[in-house]
Amino acid sequence: MALAPFCFVLIIALCSVSECVQRQYHFINMKKTWTEAQSYCREQYSDLATAENMDDMNKLKDLRKSESDVSVLNIWIGLQKTSKKEWHWSSEDPMIFENWEPGQPQGNDECASISVGKWHDLVCSTTWTFICYNSDTKLNIRFTRASFVDQKKNWREAQSHCRENHVDLVNVRNLTQNQELERVINGNQKYNDHVWMGLFRDSWQWSDQSNSSFRDWDE
Repeated sequence: MALAPFCFVLIIALCSVSECVQRQYHFINMKKTWTEAQSYCREQYSDLATAENMDDMNKLKDLRKSESDVSVLNIWIGLQKTSKKEWHWSSEDPMIFENWEPGQPQGNDECASISVGKWHDLVCSTTWTFICYNSDTKLNIRFTRASFVDQKKNWREAQSHCRENHVDLVNVRNLTQNQELERVINGNQKYNDHVWMGLFRDSWQWSDQSNSSFRDWDE
């Protein structure tokens, strides 16, 4: 396996992902299609609601109970089916946590709502109220800090080094994280060399065993 002069390692985080990403949810009492709701949330807040764990879901359910009319059947959240038939958050994060109603998704519709605490897939062009969230962009990066290692290693050696000294080779979930890594690389490299990250070929997944949905291959 070829050597690369540097590798990125992930410094031990001071808090978990759910603790680091502090979201404030906002119920919007206007009926819009999913795309219109997404645009509104991105203009006024950060994005349509993302739920990465049960704590997030409980916040959404509490907000639904306190803010929305009980007669409202569905409320848009930021989950949408991609062209590859995979469910994906509007924020570009993959869907890891699931909270579908039994029998859902039915397979025909491409946008998701929360209904009585569970997710349903619906036709994106229907109009419903929706939930947006606000978060600090810096906190929305899944790693707390990337460390640049100025040592030549093959990929396996780099992975072992990272796991022995830190946590793991870095992974990239979205464009914001990719831009942050570019900034760190440009600030550390004297030469135009390749840098290892945690992606490896086996239906392409990250070395921490999570799936990769974000793509930014060189054309």
